[in-house]
Amino acid sequence: MKADFIIHGGWGNHVSWSKKDFSKINLNKDTVRVNGHMPIKPKVGDTLLGEFEKSFILFEFVSVEYCGDPPDMFFGEVKAVSQEMKAA
Repeated sequence: MKADFIIHGGWGNHVSWSKKDFSKINLNKDTVRVNGHMPIKPKVGDTLLGEFEKSFILFEFVSVEYCGDPPDMFFGEVKAVSQEMKAA
């Protein structure tokens, strides 16, 4: 599964879930909030890959807010667009 961005960590180069509890989120209809610091920031329509216990889920950015300070920081909303199950 290929994506423009992936959930990952690193100083000054990461994308993170704003809330890590997905138990109350319906990925078929709800959006999920993310935040990050990236040298090249995402834009609406870009994709984001998240790895979960049993699958990979491809998300699409539906909104992105850029921060002026620091200039590489952003907040966004993503919606699930496809899922690929991991091998058992």
